[in-house]
Amino acid sequence: MIHYKNTEEEGIVESFPVGIVFSLFNPSVSKPLLEGALEHLRARGFKEEHITVVETPGALDIPYFARMLAAQNRFEALIVLGSIIHGETYHYTWVGPQVCKDCQDISRDFNIPVIFGILTTEHASQAMEALGGRYGHKGVNCVDYAIDITNVRRQLAAS
Repeated sequence: MIHYKNTEEEGIVESFPVGIVFSLFNPSVSKPLLEGALEHLRARGFKEEHITVVETPGALDIPYFARMLAAQNRFEALIVLGSIIHGETYHYTWVGPQVCKDCQDISRDFNIPVIFGILTTEHASQAMEALGGRYGHKGVNCVDYAIDITNVRRQLAAS
């Protein structure tokens, strides 16, 4: 049996090119998501020249720009960040599933991990809990997922 697994527990890792696409909509949530991800990338040893950030106005724009980054074929992982809060309209019902599907399509079409860090919550208070509250910090978690997936991907490619 061959078992591929993440080899980096914590700490500094070998930096690799990562692209981040984030939506400015719901800035009280999306900006801390991005800040947490960037701080964690730096803490894990990523070089500034390996980090590309693209800002979009809304969540539906995220897949468009993620696809553009994936097409450049220079990133080992993409992280998408944003917040879709249900509130009082049905907009949430259509946006969340479509963005998720489009990001999955990008991952499949370009053979690149697209780490989904777009919060889909009923209320803003739930989104805030994912910024260091009881659900941890989603931006930080996405960085760790990108590192884990890239490590396993490299192992598979080398075998």
